Amino acid sequence: MLNIQKIRYGRNKFTFSSDDRYLYFEVDDDMFNANEDEETLQNIQEINGRLVRCTYHFKYLEDFYKDLKTTDDARQTSLAMMYSKHDELTKTIRQDTRKDKGYINYIENFEDIKPEDYYGLLKKYFTQDTLDYIDSRIVFGYLGHSDRTRETDQVICDFLEENPDMINTVNYEFFTSGTGRHYMDNYNGPEDLRKFLENL
Repeated sequence: MLNIQKIRYGRNKFTFSSDDRYLYFEVDDDMFNANEDEETLQNIQEINGRLVRCTYHFKYLEDFYKDLKTTDDARQTSLAMMYSKHDELTKTIRQDTRKDKGYINYIENFEDIKPEDYYGLLKKYFTQDTLDYIDSRIVFGYLGHSDRTRETDQVICDFLEENPDMINTVNYEFFTSGTGRHYMDNYNGPEDLRKFLENL
């Protein structure tokens, strides 16, 4: 098993800058197993005939040059390539799983998303302003939320079929607004969503 640890060296764990540096290290099973959560331990991908697990950690920038002396360019290139392949395979599996569970968003890479990918089941209810908003490709509100599913779209479809006078309100106050996004941060099931829409 190949265990790869990617380390970001920076000034602060929670902010990124152009001064940040990265190194990759192979770590033994005991060290990897002792320091990682269950999801990371179980995320094993086969790459070039090898089983690979990867993890990511932060260290302060002053440690970079000391750690750099323990590796070489060829090793860094090889480990970085394996880490990148592992990351891509993991992302593809995660996207496929989300798609299978009925999620609308985050089921493909951002650069591959087309405006119609945001339509879900709702296109017939969109105003022109909402369509223009989606065409901008920077989509927030309910429409861009990571927890949006075919189920939540269907609740909205059913609601709008029964309440066509609410189409404009739902477009402006839910589909494309912070209200819709914040509601989905705390989504509590179909009945609750319907009640929320009734009170817009």
